[in-house]
Amino acid sequence: SIRVPLFIRYPAMFSPGLIVDDIVLNVDIMPTILEIAGIAPISQNQGLSLLDLATPEVNRNSFYYEFYQRANNTFPFAFDILSVRSLEKKYIVYPKTNEIEELYDLELDPIEAVNLFFDPSYDAVRDTMRSKLDSLRFTLGDTLMGIANLYIPDVEVYSGDTIDIPFEVDFPIDSLINRFS
Repeated sequence: SIRVPLFIRYPAMFSPGLIVDDIVLNVDIMPTILEIAGIAPISQNQGLSLLDLATPEVNRNSFYYEFYQRANNTFPFAFDILSVRSLEKKYIVYPKTNEIEELYDLELDPIEAVNLFFDPSYDAVRDTMRSKLDSLRFTLGDTLMGIANLYIPDVEVYSGDTIDIPFEVDFPIDSLINRFS
């Protein structure tokens, strides 16, 4: 699941009973700890300080989610997933299929039972969410469409040894993929 509740108790920084309805992510924990410790944020960090998210000046209205299958098929029945989620909507694409896309209205359908992707009344929402997904992928530098047939040979390594492991990838990874269809 991509929805995980977050509870924090730190009265010096967060008022007791404070509820933040904005989206917070696991990547927000590190910048929060750095801010509390008085350490400058790391420039490459994608997260936001929870101290900032607890104010009305900063909010996150959507986020990018990805799951790429590993070469060893850790989850043999799982597909690669790219998704963008807001508080109200969720758009999902399965990039290796070039066919399957999903769109859910989370306010009307919180359990995601009805795929609205082909519903004409949601055409504008679908197009907006597609664009948002492409924009977030571009911003984050996501150039991979999935890890297909990645081959790493079995290698026996002993403590202290260093080795080069050759690997093969049978799809191009050198250009940004903006659309799948």
